[in-house]
Amino acid sequence: AAVLDLGRVEDVAVVSFDGRQQAILAWPPYRCRLDGITQGRHALEIEVINAPANRNRAARMPAGLLGPVRLMR
Repeated sequence: AAVLDLGRVEDVAVVSFDGRQQAILAWPPYRCRLDGITQGRHALEIEVINAPANRNRAARMPAGLLGPVRLMR
């Protein structure tokens, strides 16, 4: 198994691996375990969802996947 560390996220991250949802990460540490990693090609998807307050661009709140992103064995 491997651990995916997303670093800093503002606000919630949904992690999918090979089309299957692996985790919903809502607070630090933004880490999850990824099982089934084998040699070859895989698809990793990270969807970041911001709080409703972030919809107001004038608020100038940080948003998104700010990282650093690391994959560790």
